[in-house]
Amino acid sequence: THLNIVTNGVTSLVRDIPMGGGYCSHRMMSKLEVPFKQTVKMKRGELPNNIKKESVLEILTFSFEKVLEEMDKSFEFFSTSTNEQVKRIFICGGGALIPGVDNLLADHFRVPIKIVNPLKSVKANPKKFDQETLNNLGTLATVAIGLATRRFDYK
Repeated sequence: THLNIVTNGVTSLVRDIPMGGGYCSHRMMSKLEVPFKQTVKMKRGELPNNIKKESVLEILTFSFEKVLEEMDKSFEFFSTSTNEQVKRIFICGGGALIPGVDNLLADHFRVPIKIVNPLKSVKANPKKFDQETLNNLGTLATVAIGLATRRFDYK
């Protein structure tokens, strides 16, 4: 999980948290004895018949508790060192595609949560591009799209 806190358009704090979506997947692989590809589908709500929703939710909740603890520490450090509070959170990446993750974060942090999808502003012919696929790709490609749209003024 990559955490960036931005104040007035400038990065104030950057932190890599060594757990996130991959941590969830590895716990599912271990606890439910499923292959990695299956965990990706399961995190999106596509469960095989032999696995109960409650089992997956328990693993996801436990996994996210660890991430939330680390985010709490980062937000506390930011608040203590700057005398400011985190006012809203933008999420992207594979974890943002887990149904309900935005609500989980909103309930925990009590701030607005927005799932970032830079492809929402890109017009694509629906006859040539599946809109659901584009919506899923957008949040996965946020960093790449951001880097691709940077302006470089070389003189």
